[in-house]
Order: sequence, then structure tokens, then C-alpha cells
Amino acid sequence: MDCHSICINNCTNIQAFASGCSGYTYSWSNGFPNGAGPYNICPTSDTVFYVDVTEVSTGLVLRDTINIKVLNPTINPVSPLCNYSSPINLTAISMGGTWSGTGITNTSTGLFDPSIAGAGSHLITYQINSCQDTVFIEVTDPNAGSNRNWCASGIPRNLPNGLPVGGSWTGINVNSGTSQFTPSTYGNFTAYYTFNGCL
Repeated sequence: MDCHSICINNCTNIQAFASGCSGYTYSWSNGFPNGAGPYNICPTSDTVFYVDVTEVSTGLVLRDTINIKVLNPTINPVSPLCNYSSPINLTAISMGGTWSGTGITNTSTGLFDPSIAGAGSHLITYQINSCQDTVFIEVTDPNAGSNRNWCASGIPRNLPNGLPVGGSWTGINVNSGTSQFTPSTYGNFTAYYTFNGCL
């Protein structure tokens, strides 16, 4: 049996070769004409091809098989992560390849550590044989800004612009809709800035 691999959505040629006394006939599975080939194939899943080669002068029949394995490197979707999220193992449709990119701590298992990657959009590459796919993983590390000291005036005060822009504020005496804090009593209060589910 001959084993070959091919990337998904790609094509290749298969062909029968015979040596010995002259004169052969070929009978293929999968509906190919009775010839040696080559035949262009574009399989979408693992496929086995059979060919029976008959030596005309002796009537001897030999069978060979060609096993085509279709590799799909497509990386499975990855949700945005927080910088303090636990490391995760990335996966692809066809496993067994090699992972690379910022935050990858195990190139074989695809272990991604957001605390090592840091905040930002990180390009991750997965390769199995000659097949490759890439994905961007978003890691968020929100910054609420510096502490504030306000008088207990009862007047709403604007909270600082958190980063990344577009998050939301929550907490005691915090108006999430207006991103304001009302210092109505004395004491220490905590306002929380959240972006993409990260605090």
C-alpha cells in the first residue's frame, strides 16, 4: 500500500507503474478509465484507490492500493481571553502538527498562555506537513486608570477613560450607563472596569 497526504482543497495525480514483460491492462476503482494514468484527483476526505494490473502475456493479476489522507489544518475557533485566563490547548481539525506564535508554550500540544502573550492580538500558526492555517487570538488586559479622591458632595463625577476604550463600569454608587460615580457618603469605594468580560 502506498500512503500519501494532501492538504484539503488541493489536488494531486495518481498513476500506476508496471515493469516486466510488455503489455498490461489496468482496472481502477473509483471509476477511472482502464489505463495507467496519471489521473488528477481532488479528494475531500480520506480515500483509498485500488488498481488491478493484469500482465497480458501471462494473465497474472496484481493489486495495489493507494491511500490518500486529506489533512485539514483549520484551527478551531478561539474566544477572546483575559490576560489572567488559564492556559488553553488549541485544537485543529487534523491534529498532530506544530504550533507557533507568541504565547505558545508547547509547540506539540498547542498550549497557549495568555499571561505570557500579553495584551493584544496574537498571530498563531498551525502547520501539519505542508498544510497551514493561522488565527488571531485576542488577549485583553483592562486598565481602569489611577485612583481618585473626591469630596462627598453627592455630585456625580465622571470616571476615567478605561482602556481598551468601549468597556463598562460597575460598582457601588456607579452609574454604568453614564460611567459616573456619585460620592454621596464618606469611605473607600471600588469601581470596576470590564472589557470583553475581562476585569
